[in-house]
Order: sequence, then structure tokens, then C-alpha cells
Amino acid sequence: MTTLESRYRLLMRAYPRSYRTGHGEELLGTLLEEARPSQRLPPIREATALVREGLRTRVLHSARGPAWVQGVHLGVLMLSIVNLAQLFPYFRSIPVWVGVSALAVLAVMRGRVRLALPLVLATTAKMSTLATGVQFPVDITLIPVFPDRGWLPVLPDEGISRALFSEGGPWAPLLSYGVTIAGLAVLAGRRQAPGNRSWWWPVLIPFVAGVDPAAGLTGVLGSPRTLTRAVLEIALVLFALWATCVVRDHRWAVAAGVYLIAASVYFVEDVFHLTRSDYAHLGILLFLTVVAAGIAYREQRHVIL
Repeated sequence: MTTLESRYRLLMRAYPRSYRTGHGEELLGTLLEEARPSQRLPPIREATALVREGLRTRVLHSARGPAWVQGVHLGVLMLSIVNLAQLFPYFRSIPVWVGVSALAVLAVMRGRVRLALPLVLATTAKMSTLATGVQFPVDITLIPVFPDRGWLPVLPDEGISRALFSEGGPWAPLLSYGVTIAGLAVLAGRRQAPGNRSWWWPVLIPFVAGVDPAAGLTGVLGSPRTLTRAVLEIALVLFALWATCVVRDHRWAVAAGVYLIAASVYFVEDVFHLTRSDYAHLGILLFLTVVAAGIAYREQRHVIL
């Protein structure tokens, strides 16, 4: 395999596996035929087009089933990933619950929402004891829970590791978990499972691991991960907007809305301590979600008419 062929195969992974199985070799052959004999790298324009069309094909292939069901499923998956990422740096202190949260993410990804629901309920019960300080006789954990050695962020100018759920009030994390539970309950009440999701979703975890949503954007200089999460959230909602234009229904707008409901809880709880950056961040997320919903509504009206 030449260097150019390996680069093309890597770019073609943007396409879903079913498409690569049926058309991958044909597409690859066409690309190699049009390449120069000494060429080692794909042209930037060609590489961009491959990734764009691959994502477009992947979005279209995943657009099966009732739009609102798939939207709730996507939103719940994003919330489950964020919840796991927040616990990840505390593995040594609460290994069982990091594992249970990871199993919940896996169950949601594979469409096993009835299996995921009790896992999330159990995790929520445990997190409630850590957030409120009210411990149950079973599985007592010493609080506050600090991150494992080597994990950041730390408080600016103090060098003190942030304890779990220490940045805001106790109720926002529980209400965020509650949105996840409500979404899973709705999905579990249906006879048909929502289906599988891409294995690429867990790639988001390292980018937001250890970031407390209640920290807002006030610690950007002291915590690059906080800024990374903010940028990633905006990028995902932008992707939802683009995907809405591709599939022409409201599944991605619903997904963004489910995520935004849970994210907004942190803003509401800490409303008097928010900065302009926090308001701008929330405003951008809300604006993009409303635009996606408007596009979906317009497309649905065109279909009806």
C-alpha cells in the first residue's frame, strides 16, 4: 500500500462502513487513477471534499426512524458522554461509578435504553450523595472527592485541585442527570429500540474530561479544558445545524435542544455570578439551536405543502 493510498483510506473513514463496503474500492480506484505518479498526499480541496461528503453520507445513513425519537436518543447520548467525562478524573476515588457510567454510555450507544436507564438511575443516586453531602449507609465515599494525580484543572493562582461538584450548587448536576433519565424513560417506553450510534462518539470524552459545567468560562485562563468544552459545544451545535440542513427534519434540532436544557440548568443556578462570556456562550448555543429548529420546521412545511 502506497502512502497516497493509505491517506485516501484514512480520509474515506468519514464515510459509514456500509458505504465503504459497497463503494469504497471503486471510489479509491478513481482517486488513484486521477493522481499524479509522484503524488504522496491528497490535494487539500480533494481531502476536504472527501470528509464533507463522507460526513454528509454518514448523517443521511443514520437518519432512520421517527425524527423526534432519534433526536432524543442523540441528546441523551451527548449528556451521558458529558456525565462520564466529568467523572473520569476521579477514577481512583469512585472507580465503580466511573465504570457504571461508562456502561451506561455503551448501552445508550448500542440502543439498549432499558439497560441504560437503571445504570443512570444508580449513578444519579450516588452523585446525589456526593453533591449534597448526604451519605447513605451503603457505599460511603469520603468527600470532597478530589481528582487523581496529574489531572487538571486547578484553581487559578492557588494550585488547589477542584473537587467534584465544587464549582456550583448541588442541584444543577442532579437536574442534568434528571434530563438524561427523562429522555431514557421516554425511549424505554417505546417498543422499538432507537438503534445504534457511531463508535466515534466516545472520542469526545478526552476533550471535556474533568470540566465542571458549573465553572462557566470564568476560569478560561487557568483551565484550557473549560475553553475546549465551550468551543466543542458550539462546534457540535453548528454540526447539528448543518446536519439539519442535510436530513431536512428536526432530529438534530431536538438533540441540541435536549442537551441545551441540561446545560441551561447550570446557568440558571449560578445566574448572579455569570460573566459576559458565559452569557455569550449560552446565547450562541440557544441561537444556533433555534435556527436549526426553524430550518427543520420550514422543511417540514414544504413537505406538507
